[in-house]
Amino acid sequence: MLSVGSSFYTGALAMVNFIRVVFCGLISETLMRSSNRFRSNNFLIFSLLCFFIGFSISVNEQQADAQITPIPPPAQQPKPTPLHLEPSQLKNDTNSPTLDVLTTSLIEGGNVFRVKITDEAPITTAQITFVQNGQLVTQGLVRDPNNIYKALIYAHSPSAVVVTSAFDVHGKTASVVEYLDVTPLPKSIHAQITNFFFGIGKSIVSIFGSTK
Repeated sequence: MLSVGSSFYTGALAMVNFIRVVFCGLISETLMRSSNRFRSNNFLIFSLLCFFIGFSISVNEQQADAQITPIPPPAQQPKPTPLHLEPSQLKNDTNSPTLDVLTTSLIEGGNVFRVKITDEAPITTAQITFVQNGQLVTQGLVRDPNNIYKALIYAHSPSAVVVTSAFDVHGKTASVVEYLDVTPLPKSIHAQITNFFFGIGKSIVSIFGSTK
């Protein structure tokens, strides 16, 4: 394809040069035969014609170069770097995580729920699920030293059900369900004093009301 374009360009350029020589010869002969009073006008016309011919040749050369210039190949995209895993993460672990719940009872209100999770592989997710205000709530566990995980849980008397789940890097999972008693909080001193005086007031009203 490049040789055909080059031959076409060479032939076109030779034809243009031939026409330019003949045309310039005719113009020169015409100028020699012209009178002296028209020589300045003929020189101006000759200059303009030479300018247009030169401009035409320049445009043709640019078009020919554009036709024979090969299209560059597309740039190669960089290959993604493979994910590097530690040998300990590639270990074939066939055991699921072991869960040992350390919290045995709850009090009404906020509590810190603790559980010990052990596994040969790293733990990726540890969470608890419980009922709060009539809705299921899932809370993530935070790891402490010695494989102890903890989370804040809100409980209401008389009991609570807590589901603890753990997942490791190999997709192994374990879950345990705990039924815990919830101890109600004792009434405050202020509430006890208020109830005491309220009871006395009711007794006085009932005594005087009965004497009438």
